Amino acid sequence: MDLPKNRQEAQFRADRIHLFRDELNTLLSEKVILLSPAQQAAIQDYHQKLLGQYSTQFGTDTTEKEKKISAGMLALTLLGGFAICAGVFFMFYQFWGYLSSPVKISILVLSPLVFIGLMEVFARRETTPHYVTLCALLALACFVLNLNVLGYMFNITPSPNALLVWGLFGVSLAYLHGLRLLLALGLLSIIAFASAYLVTFRHYYWFNLFDRPEHFIVAGAFIFCVPFIFRHRIYSYFPPVYRGIGLLSILFSVMFLSLSGYGSYLPWNSDQVETLYEFIGIAGSGVVLWVGIRSNFHEMANIGLGFLCLFFYLKMVSWFWDSLPRWMFFMLLGAITIGLLILLKKFRARDRVHP
Repeated sequence: MDLPKNRQEAQFRADRIHLFRDELNTLLSEKVILLSPAQQAAIQDYHQKLLGQYSTQFGTDTTEKEKKISAGMLALTLLGGFAICAGVFFMFYQFWGYLSSPVKISILVLSPLVFIGLMEVFARRETTPHYVTLCALLALACFVLNLNVLGYMFNITPSPNALLVWGLFGVSLAYLHGLRLLLALGLLSIIAFASAYLVTFRHYYWFNLFDRPEHFIVAGAFIFCVPFIFRHRIYSYFPPVYRGIGLLSILFSVMFLSLSGYGSYLPWNSDQVETLYEFIGIAGSGVVLWVGIRSNFHEMANIGLGFLCLFFYLKMVSWFWDSLPRWMFFMLLGAITIGLLILLKKFRARDRVHP
């Protein structure tokens, strides 16, 4: 019997077991199949053994009640983590002036190490990832604060390299314990570094990285391609994070350029650039949606559908907001939306598997 490699795979198998049990009970009650009491007991015992093993080793949710409680615990972990990060930040600046330089440096160096140590303690004692995620967020926050304050203390010129260091630190914590939130934060920091670094090649100050959105398209495309180049055998749930962060970086940049073309490198006027990126946004979102459906990449399908609707509504506002009465504009918008709904329903019926 092959054990799952991580908690997500164990949870997926546990969910399949519950679905199988429900369907088997239905088939037995409708007398579609017949199993002897001994066979039913053997299946039940085997599944119960698996569920117990997964719960003990991976902390999986074995009932719907446990799933709801885990969702609430995850929300509390995120809220608590960000709240404590903010508290640490303001506490540093509240008491910072009363401390000597050696004490300040000691606190800055030791604080992320302390939370990394707590991560390891909770990783060994807890089967659920909530405390580990909380400590990882605090370690990352302290590390970010560490570089900022040390740079201020020693009058170091701000550099985009700090974004790279923060990103690599977050990604390292993510791979240490399989934390998707830390991976997403680390990738965002790396994308910001790549964009800031590209800005410097055009002799701009790196703080102006958001003035040139096309750099984010390049960085997002690189992040998107990573899971297709490097296989994730242990953390099989990391590739959707790479694809999602990469696509968000690309499509948000395209959307910004479709609204304001002044930040583009293209040698055209603003209106021409905006028209081009409107077309790229609508066509690109449709392609992302189609590839996501065909490849069963749920994050791609969701992002593609979301941005396709967003670009569509922005274009409708551009065309009709000033020329139509408000009631007619929204009625037209609703009619087109219903038309798209009917079209998608036809596509769904065409791809339906018939017995």
